[in-house]
Amino acid sequence: MDREIELKLEGDAAALARLARLRSRAGLTRTKASAKTLRSVYFDTDDFALMAHGFALRVRHAGRARIQTLKTPRRNGGPLSDRGEWEHVLASGKDRPDINHLPPALRSQLVRLASNGDIAPRFVSVIRRSTSSLYTDDGGEIELVIDQGAIEAGDRALPVNEIELELKRGTRADLYRVALQLADIAPLRIAIRSKSERGRALARGEKAVAARAPALHITRGATLEDAYAIVLNHCLAHLLANQAAALDASAPEALHQMRVALRRLRSALLVFGRIIEGDAEDDFMREAKWLTRAIGRARDYDVFVSGTLAAAGEGFEGGKPDQPMQALAKLAVKRRDEAWAEARAVMAGPRATRFILRLALYLETHDWRTKATPARLAALEKPVAKFAADALDRRLKSVTKLARDIDALDIADRHELRKRLKKLRYAASFFTGLFAAEMTKSYLRRLTDLQNVFGSLNDLETAQAIVNELGRHGRRFVAPGAWLLSRHEAQAARDWHEALNMWSAFRSEPLFWH
Repeated sequence: MDREIELKLEGDAAALARLARLRSRAGLTRTKASAKTLRSVYFDTDDFALMAHGFALRVRHAGRARIQTLKTPRRNGGPLSDRGEWEHVLASGKDRPDINHLPPALRSQLVRLASNGDIAPRFVSVIRRSTSSLYTDDGGEIELVIDQGAIEAGDRALPVNEIELELKRGTRADLYRVALQLADIAPLRIAIRSKSERGRALARGEKAVAARAPALHITRGATLEDAYAIVLNHCLAHLLANQAAALDASAPEALHQMRVALRRLRSALLVFGRIIEGDAEDDFMREAKWLTRAIGRARDYDVFVSGTLAAAGEGFEGGKPDQPMQALAKLAVKRRDEAWAEARAVMAGPRATRFILRLALYLETHDWRTKATPARLAALEKPVAKFAADALDRRLKSVTKLARDIDALDIADRHELRKRLKKLRYAASFFTGLFAAEMTKSYLRRLTDLQNVFGSLNDLETAQAIVNELGRHGRRFVAPGAWLLSRHEAQAARDWHEALNMWSAFRSEPLFWH
């Protein structure tokens, strides 16, 4: 078995053409490229049971040769694909895979997964591939593959314009360093989905979907440094898991999840910043904040169109808005589409790509150790539980200090309280694995419910900003906007009374970290 460790990037035809002309440069030597056309047939059951469990089984046609390949599930959820790869050259005239050539354990696993259906061809990729080698000055070797072509399933097709950087010798960090150099030459974005994953979605007529952050597990024996790396890697994986759905499918929930991932990342940098701080961490904070804002306008318009405007229809006879409101809604949809176009350009742009690659390299090399003092290094190696409890105490103190006279809070203070509650929830979610499960679940449930009610305050603030923006397009949009805000303000007032009741319940909840 070979182990395949690769980083995949995507770009348009012009970007790939520019990279195809790449010559050796400072710190990087490139060999002459060879080109060939590859036709790969992917096999699975009717319900794609193999791919659903992370396997990809294909037969590649390379001239007269037929090469069977089984790729095993990925070992990580970050930018790199790290998986096992079993290859076998099939006998002449054989076009279908023969799982008898696999090790017994793998063969049994595939037989079990395929018990409800035959393994048969499901889709095809036809690729023109250019392959060369890149050598770094410190002895690293990376295979540079430029693939252009299509994935075909029946009468449907998807274009392929991607780059694969496969590690042949050296460290995983070499992949990120080379990718950063390539990103300086041509506009690229990180690609997470493999050809088999894209082909499966094409064959099933599915679009990429949003992904919520999975549960984060930090064990009780973890050091502070372990926890820091786990949390930041978790945030990065969450961000990348939603990129395809946001970029390719314009899925509102995916964009929302990307913002959540960025906010969680910023919260993590703040929480751990008492021990781990420096220029790199400050820069990541700035870039995460920039990206959050850059994609935020599209998310704000999504909420306004699908939430605020949709709910407004209930205020009209028969549920149908009058003409002025319809005109406002039409303009809002137009502005939302423009905001989405801007967000997609940012997400696929060079600044976002460099931010993600630099963060991934930082996590791979544990770069926070570079300038750490002996005292900081010692702190990094201590168990994280005490640090976590102290961090949660500080977050809670910040919340309760502002909410001491919660009945008297003005609108600005209510917004600030909402933000502090969110930071407390993110911090609590980082460390739940260190404490008793039942207590953490109960506390987080109370905190989440409270924060959701506070969310209406944010929706109102967003609606006010959007209504003001739309009003600048003509006086006819002012009156329906004002009516819309009056309804929203009334709902926010009701939600605030509910929040006051929920606050009392939340304050009586035992602190799971004590």
